[in-house]
Amino acid sequence: SIAMAERIDTKDIEQNLFGGMRLPKFDIPEKYNNTYDYLCSLAWEGMKRVGWDRSDKHIETLKMELEDVKIAKEVNNYDFAKYFLIVEDYIREAKERGCLVGPGRGCLSGDTLIPIGRYGEKKKIKDIQIGDKVITRNGELEKVLRIYNYNVDKNEEMYRIYTYYGGHKGVSLTRDHKVLAEKKMLVKNFNKWNKLTQRSRRKCELPVGNLDWIESSKIEIGDWLFIPFSDYTNKEQLKQFDLFQFSNNKNMTADEKCVYEIWNIPNNGGIRDVKKIKRLLSIDEDFCWILGKFIADGWLRKGKYRNNSISFAFNKNELNQLKFIKKYFLKHGVNRFYEN
Repeated sequence: SIAMAERIDTKDIEQNLFGGMRLPKFDIPEKYNNTYDYLCSLAWEGMKRVGWDRSDKHIETLKMELEDVKIAKEVNNYDFAKYFLIVEDYIREAKERGCLVGPGRGCLSGDTLIPIGRYGEKKKIKDIQIGDKVITRNGELEKVLRIYNYNVDKNEEMYRIYTYYGGHKGVSLTRDHKVLAEKKMLVKNFNKWNKLTQRSRRKCELPVGNLDWIESSKIEIGDWLFIPFSDYTNKEQLKQFDLFQFSNNKNMTADEKCVYEIWNIPNNGGIRDVKKIKRLLSIDEDFCWILGKFIADGWLRKGKYRNNSISFAFNKNELNQLKFIKKYFLKHGVNRFYEN
């Protein structure tokens, strides 16, 4: 579909949008009065050939489709009958010459994950619904308007492509599905190296941008595959978040400024302990630095009773980092620390 779309002369369409249908001359057998009668004859012959003339569902569908063709001719003078006859003519000619003819599709398996959001969210294709948003080939987030399902013949070969950053399951697709790729190029004199050197060094040159849409059946180990990258740097960014939305509501309450953890005395219902922390946390430079430190040298500890903790590791030359983190948490209402 993409390859066909790229061949369309959009300028010609814009200039002749309301010029009516422009189809080549097409001769029909003399016994038919017009292209519509000939199309109806071929359509019903085809129904009988595949046994659908005994199916009420298929009969009603064909009647409806033919009625649409008839109305288009009567109301707008659009001769879709001639168009369908021309298509039938070149498909029949292709089959008689032994050319492979079939639906213009390349399919991914239903379990394939595709990006549906700006933060890396993914969803299986079979679970996509009209109205969902997906990342298009241009890297834009667009709404799904229509869904197509194609049955793959049980004898048709499916290909599974694995990439270094593509997950351990790979992507399963039909042999005719095209992917955006650049063919591999061996580094200079690679074939002259001895076996040990070939195994220990990078054998392929880095990609240079010679991209093309290549059928999956022609992809080889070492080729470079490309996917859309969405740049949302100019979009509105999250500046703060509400800590209370992450609460399980157990012993928790909040007002506009703070979140409170309240522990009651079991016997008389009195308050034994109250912890308070600022409710809104700004995503600023300090927060991002602490987040990076946590990713590098931090962990979460789930202890018994209330002994849960956020932990960091420091070496003897990082005491300034320890002071910085303590100061940050104190500013937001956390005043209990354990050092060892």
